[in-house]
Amino acid sequence: MNEKLTRDDIKSHLVSLVAEVLEVPPEKISCDIPVSKLGVDSVTVVELFEKLGTWLQMDIEPTLGWDYPTIDAMASYLEGQYSAQVASR
Repeated sequence: MNEKLTRDDIKSHLVSLVAEVLEVPPEKISCDIPVSKLGVDSVTVVELFEKLGTWLQMDIEPTLGWDYPTIDAMASYLEGQYSAQVASR
């Protein structure tokens, strides 16, 4: 993926992944509460990060969910990491 992704792009993709796992419409996903409170267990979070990492073409540490527990926080952090990775190519 060579395109420039924004925080909103990453957030939207995360919302879609979580909605798919929870089998709910994306608009039902709150981005400002911890993902664990949405009903996503730790094993599923790791699986989500693997899918997200593949999409972003980068490694995502499994502890990301602890350090950045909400979708908003994850998207902000990942935007910075993704931008740094793209800049270093």
